[in-house]
Amino acid sequence: MSVSRFTAYIGQQIELGIKFKYDQTGEDFDPASVNRVEVIDEISGEILEVIQASSITRIALGHYTVTTNASWNTRSRKIIDRWYHSLDPGPAEVYMDSACVIYAPPATNAASVTRFTAYINQKIELGIKFRWDRSGELFDPLSVDKVEVIDALSGGLLETIQSYDISHKSLGYFTITTSSAWNTRARSVIDRWYYTRLAGDAISVSEESCNIFAAAPAATNMITVSDVKNIFLKGINLEDENGEALDDTSIQKLIDAAVTTVERELRIDIKPRVVISNPDPDEVYDVAESPYDYIQGDFINWGSLQLYRQPTRRINKIELRWPATNALVWQIPESWVRLKARHSQVNIIPVAGALSQIMLGAGGIYLPMLSAGYLGYTPSMIHVDYETGFDVIPNDIWSAIGKVTAIEVLTIMSDAITQGVSNSSISADGLNLSYSRTNSPTALLFQGRIESYSKWLENFYLDGYRFYSGINMLIV
Repeated sequence: MSVSRFTAYIGQQIELGIKFKYDQTGEDFDPASVNRVEVIDEISGEILEVIQASSITRIALGHYTVTTNASWNTRSRKIIDRWYHSLDPGPAEVYMDSACVIYAPPATNAASVTRFTAYINQKIELGIKFRWDRSGELFDPLSVDKVEVIDALSGGLLETIQSYDISHKSLGYFTITTSSAWNTRARSVIDRWYYTRLAGDAISVSEESCNIFAAAPAATNMITVSDVKNIFLKGINLEDENGEALDDTSIQKLIDAAVTTVERELRIDIKPRVVISNPDPDEVYDVAESPYDYIQGDFINWGSLQLYRQPTRRINKIELRWPATNALVWQIPESWVRLKARHSQVNIIPVAGALSQIMLGAGGIYLPMLSAGYLGYTPSMIHVDYETGFDVIPNDIWSAIGKVTAIEVLTIMSDAITQGVSNSSISADGLNLSYSRTNSPTALLFQGRIESYSKWLENFYLDGYRFYSGINMLIV
């Protein structure tokens, strides 16, 4: 099975095509003859294969293809396919070149983190999407030549990844996996992508950024099964009358459910989540959001923006894109972003040294074309990629999770332990005996603790919602 020049990997036959067009009109035409195709290693100039006219296929007017041999395709490299043809009958011939980058096969679990969850001592998968400037549509460049990973502060080159180690995931989407050798401290890095858009074009450069953090993304003090047993269920025997205990796996599931319950009551994210506006299918994320509306008055007031989810741990990217085409208008510099993390309130404040990137008007009005009257309101224009949740869970939320879990455990145990039942009966040989155990120490212990925890939670949800979520006000 063959692959095209845009999805070429080592070990495969590759279908290479060309379209002959008149220079002035751009119309397709058939040469008098297409004589042969040479496949050449771009670096060494070695001729890898010569495909004769008998193996060249005419697809349509001006469109011809060949299929290469797989025997030489044993490593990643950039190749040139040189098409020799005659414009008129006779021995004179000319040639036309096209290019193809042969990539290493896409890595499987090669990197444990992406640019949005990057931490020290790890390999990092960095990706880029190539889009046409006007339409915003994805496209495959003629070649992606190399990627440089650069320290954003010092400008030092950390790593260079050549074309043969760049993976082509889908139309317009390419990724690399960095080495972990230089990833020994927290820093910001830039991945600089060198590529050629079309045949005859000069090399273009696109840059992306990545913040590498020192700690893992999960909250460092998430409540454990041991915490639930030793603090919130202290003094409770977790065995039924047959001596069978409620297992740790079941308690962990109740903890996970309790986290969701507290999140819902407070309308916040406790567990870390990656949130992306209008993600593409191949992006890694936990929550997909709709873009935010651009409102002129908000951007006059230092770019005020209230994010949908809270609290926010960090902002990864803020972009303005035209809604109809998704074309990038502007990516707001990271140094301009000010975040009030608890309530996820963002302000965009230009800083010294960055103003050359964009025009600035009086009173903090930047992007004058947008904020000074041309566009008062544009729906779904602001794309924000950010992360929510807690690095360290606050003590009151931690306690709430423990109490919700404990209530669920006690409810299960009250059904499993006969001593927790108020009324029982025994029937044997025609004898019916009913008795009450409402004063059972176990029943009273369960009931008292459940009521105590429930009352605490009732008060906490009211105060906690005001503190962590704030009060949404509508001015009319």
